[in-house]
Parts: sequence; C-alpha cells; structure tokens
Amino acid sequence: MTQKSSKLSDASYADDACAQASTQLLLSLSDPLELTGFPPNFTIETTASLDELLVRIPADRGLAILCKVTPADYLRLIDMIKQCWRKNPYVKWVALLKSGHTSMLPHMADFGYYFYDYHHEPLDWPHIKDTLGHAHGMSQLAFDQGDAPQKSSKLVPPNNEHFQRQLEKLIPIDDVVLFSGKTGTGKSHSAHQLHLLQGKNTSSFIEVNCGALTETLIQSELFGHEKGAFTGATKTHIGFIERAQGGTLFLDEISELPKHLQALLLQFLDRRSIVRVGGEKSIKINTQIMAATNVNLSQAVKKGHFREDLYYRLSIYKVECQSLAENPEMIPKWANYFMATSGAAPDQSISQNCLLWMQNYHWPGNLREMHNRIKRALVFCETGVIEVENLGVTEATLPPKKTLQQLSKTELKSVITQHQNNLSAVAKALAVSRNTLYRWLKKHELH
Repeated sequence: MTQKSSKLSDASYADDACAQASTQLLLSLSDPLELTGFPPNFTIETTASLDELLVRIPADRGLAILCKVTPADYLRLIDMIKQCWRKNPYVKWVALLKSGHTSMLPHMADFGYYFYDYHHEPLDWPHIKDTLGHAHGMSQLAFDQGDAPQKSSKLVPPNNEHFQRQLEKLIPIDDVVLFSGKTGTGKSHSAHQLHLLQGKNTSSFIEVNCGALTETLIQSELFGHEKGAFTGATKTHIGFIERAQGGTLFLDEISELPKHLQALLLQFLDRRSIVRVGGEKSIKINTQIMAATNVNLSQAVKKGHFREDLYYRLSIYKVECQSLAENPEMIPKWANYFMATSGAAPDQSISQNCLLWMQNYHWPGNLREMHNRIKRALVFCETGVIEVENLGVTEATLPPKKTLQQLSKTELKSVITQHQNNLSAVAKALAVSRNTLYRWLKKHELH
C-alpha cells in the first residue's frame, strides 16, 4: 500500500497523535485506500505532528480536512483545530468516528461547532467525497468573501488551563478521585470529562446521588443483593458498583453516605471486591470510583459525621472545583458556552453591559444558576441581544456597580476586552474621562 505524499491538497487526513496512529486507522478499514471515484485533486495523507500540519496548511485559500476523532483524544484535537484556525480560520473539519463512538457525541462539547460533518464506520468513501467537496466549497466561499468565523471565543471544555492540566494528570490514575466544591460548580461535569479523558468512552458512567437513596435500601442499591436476602428479594439484584464494571461509578454527595456504609465503601476501595447482601461469594470489581462533595469533609470528621479513615482515603487525589466568584475571568467563556449549548441562534448574543454585570454578580448557584438564567433569557429576550433584565434578576439580586477605582486589574482587562479595546467606549461605560482611564491603565501597567 502506498501513501501519497504530495503537498496538502483540498482534503487531507490529519491525526493529532502520530503518523502511526493514522496509518493504523487506514489499515483498519475494510477497503483501506481504494478511493476510486475521488476527483484527482483529492488525496489522503497523514501528518506526524501538529507542527507539520501547521506548516503544510495554506493560509491563502479554503481547505477541508478529514480527521480521526475519538473521545479520549477530543480535547487535544480541539486544541489542534484552534491553532490551525489561527493560521487559516476558513478550514472546515470533517470527522471520522469508529462505530459505537457516535453515542458519545452529546458528551463531546460543541462537536457541531468545530466539525462541518462526520462519518462513522463502515466508511462510505463516495459519500465522504461528496461531504469533503461541499466542505471545501463552503470554505473557499468564506475565504473569497472574507467571512472569517469567530471561533476563538468558544470554550471546549469550559475549564481554565490549570484545572484542565489537573484533569490530564489524573488520566493514568485508577484510584478513587474526589471532586470538591460549592453547589453548582460542575463537579459531575468534571468527573464525566475525566471519564472521557481516560478513554472509557464506550464504558458505563453511572452517577449515584448518595443523598437521594433510601437509607434502608442503600446497601442493596450499591452492593446488590442475592435472591432471598430479605423479605421482598425475589431475584438477584446487581448493584451500582457491579453495574459500573469496567467503567466509572460517580458517587455524588458522598458526605450523605451513612457511617456503616462508609466502612463498607472503605473496605471495597482497599480490596476492590464486594459481597452482595445475603451472599458469600467475593466478586472482583474493576471500576473507577469518583466521588463529589459540597461539604467540608475535614469539618464533618471533627463533628463525627464522617469516618476519618475514609476521608484520608478519598483525599489522595482531590480536585477543587472553583466557584465563579473565585474565577471571574471564566464567566464570559462559560456564558458563551451555555449560549451555544442552549440553542442560541447565530444572531443572538449577550450585551457588553450584561457581561459586565455577570462578572460583578456573586453567582450563589454557580454554573447551574448561570445555565438556567441563560436558558430563561433565550426564551424571554425579544431582540437578538440579551440584557440584564432578561436574566430574571431582581433589584435585590443586582450587585452594586463598581467604579473604576474599585475594579481589579483582571476586572479592568475584562471590561477592555468586552469593548473590543475601544478605550472611548470603556471610559463611557465606566463614566470617567479618557484621561482618568489612561491614568488607571498606567497604574495597572495595561497601557
């Protein structure tokens, strides 16, 4: 089998891992490179690295790129796409998915935003040829008209770089991981993101709210029971732990677990085996355990509500999910993300004044509150621009407007960004003169 190695043409095969991975994908196809019917200006190539791809992508015309997409590599691929878009923002991306991966599309944040189309195995090359032709045509049309899409404002996934690095460091860890943080800070989202990063995209992700389980049945729900174990046990029941075999079990509100079950959970974490209620056989379990809490577990230990030994066992790999108030620079990015995932029309946006208000607001309900307010705003906004009143806030909810003197350096940078670096607009929004604004920019070393 030969690979064409001419310069990158109107359709290319790009892989963010390495050429070997790309070759393996091509070799796995039932009819690897029998591309009869493709027009002569289409070739299939592999690239060894992102640097190589960036060198070979032209900046002076439209382009369509065909690439392999797996849930495990999704985040790295999105970073690759963003870097390519910096050189040529008109490029259209078409994804190749393995059969079975299509069920994970809802969990791949903003997939439809980054990819023009997708195809899954078994691959229909004539159909792919048509898709690439359309994608290239639209890309070239956008280039000719100078209609560059504004893709850099999207956040996929909506985590800051430090938090994302923490998740990536946990990829090889098969021990229990604890996510802590206030209500609504995205602990479940982060756990599921780690599940995908670990390559468990085709395995179960089972989420259990410990606070919602009936105390009399919680042991049976988690560990399962044998037929006849108790009155009403007419058949064997497989518990959540066993059901997550080979995948991930996410225990939300772990602090609500009764103390006698905390002991059983600790035993399971140490032995990696369970015994069903009413059973005698030890069952080996290969399941990644993740837990979450919005309670200070060390304080719960001091009050006698939580086992100290389990607390230390859970805290080995602990990840703190920050609140929006602790991470104000992420607020516009989360707002854009929720706009995209809540079905906002292309001509709908959030006003600069509303974004500034959102950054001054304390968000007691964190991400959950923001998501709900934006969904509400999209329904009740009568124009294409969401204003503060569309968010369903009351006078008591509105935070006091900060003066220029009260703004931190980060907040001032955010205001400037929101007004596209138009200092006259910034001065007007803050009700100060341009000279006053210049003095504060100089003080914060921003000008």
